[in-house]
Amino acid sequence: MHNMSNAGRGRAKRGAGVGSGRRERRQCSSRGQGAAVATLSAGRGVAVAALSAGRGLAVAALSAGRGVAVAALSAGRGLAVAALSAGRGAAVAALSLGRGLAVAAVSAGRGLAVAAVSAGRRLAVAAVSAGRGVAVAAVSTGRGVAVAAESADRRAVEVDHIEASANKIHN
Repeated sequence: MHNMSNAGRGRAKRGAGVGSGRRERRQCSSRGQGAAVATLSAGRGVAVAALSAGRGLAVAALSAGRGVAVAALSAGRGLAVAALSAGRGAAVAALSLGRGLAVAAVSAGRGLAVAAVSAGRRLAVAAVSAGRGVAVAAVSTGRGVAVAAESADRRAVEVDHIEASANKIHN
């Protein structure tokens, strides 16, 4: 038994390598076994991103599942911080829509994430289709416009955005 525990310690020291690696391993273990398994599945990059954003993000990623971890990795550290600020709902919403929403959320900032959670999945789809401009507009006007956009048809939102862009170019 004693020899086995010594061998295990040796392996841990050799595997850890650089000092920062050891620190990352300790942080992961403090978040709980489930989060460690989730970060392991998604790869090393997502572990680094989770470490940068803090323990709350790791817990949120665990609740939403592996997909949201992969999405967070694609969009970079900014999305991770935004998802943490907005809470679990934003993480779940980002997971449903894929990478496009994640990138859009990063561009528009924290406000879009909060708005997307309030209005639900449809607003997120509409925001991705119409581009960054609609996302920024939704944030500026507040939750009311988000609810309105949700009840309106997706194509109508796209047409409005195209017309507004054309008017801007014409003027």
